[in-house]
Amino acid sequence: QSTWAQTRPLLEEHGSIQALQTVITSCQEQPIPTSVTLALATVSRQKGDFSALETTLSDERISQIIDALDQTLQGKDYPRGSNGFYTDWKIMIGVSDLCCSKKARTLLRKNQLPKLLLVALKNASKGSKLQEVALTALWRISED
Repeated sequence: QSTWAQTRPLLEEHGSIQALQTVITSCQEQPIPTSVTLALATVSRQKGDFSALETTLSDERISQIIDALDQTLQGKDYPRGSNGFYTDWKIMIGVSDLCCSKKARTLLRKNQLPKLLLVALKNASKGSKLQEVALTALWRISED
């Protein structure tokens, strides 16, 4: 079983960042743009370069991510009526990675992510993965 540390360089070598950018900008149907944006946020954080991610960010895209997180924290499907469900701590990892981008932080604050993080923390079990990642996201979004 490969680890993220082993897989990431291979993804970068084979142009995954450009491929993710293309998918994000070409897809309009949810949940693909949301999922791919969060994946690109994770790759960008690992690489330490948010330029590719930031070209795909918009108020609309961030609003979709916030909606997906909100639905997930309520135990509801996303997109609504799809019967598709994100795992709360997994989507929170992507959101937390997104908080490492200055442009994303601005858009996430505008779309009320801090309030949603507080809801997640209030409802998370003590010591859970969701609690851990939500705290990291709250710390990251508090920068600048």
